[in-house]
Formats: sequence, C-alpha cells, structure tokens
Amino acid sequence: MISMKPQRINFKTKNHHPHHLYLDDEIYFFTARVHNKEKIFREDGYKRIFLNIILKKFKEFNYKLFSFMINEEHYHLLFKSRI
Repeated sequence: MISMKPQRINFKTKNHHPHHLYLDDEIYFFTARVHNKEKIFREDGYKRIFLNIILKKFKEFNYKLFSFMINEEHYHLLFKSRI
C-alpha cells in the first residue's frame, strides 16, 4: 500500500566532520546543488540572475571570484575570501 502522508523535508543540520575552517584571504572551491536536483538553471536567463546575485554579494563582502560554472542543477565557484 502506498502512503499518502505528506513527506517531511529534512535539511542537513549537523555540523561538518571534520569541521570546516573559513579564513580571510584564502582560496576556496565551493560546489552546491539545488534541492531534489531540480533543473532550475536550465535557461540562460536564470543563470544570469543567479550570477548577478553572486557577483553582488561577492562585491559586498569583498570576495574575488576567479571562476564559476553554473549547470542546470548545480554550480561551482572558485574564489578568494575577503581580500
């Protein structure tokens, strides 16, 4: 029998092991994917909107973006933290 109960979304709330260390003036490679691997960046317009948000925040926090890749359901950033 198939359950018709609404499913609860479980977000990762545990700390990373080993703990992540974030330092100023260091280079980081960051990767992330969207929830349920939905292809929300399928269209170039959505990729541009997302990139503009990233660029705005990097400027606000004085980060330097070296390289990026935005795929349909995930993205990668190579950047230097507060310089």
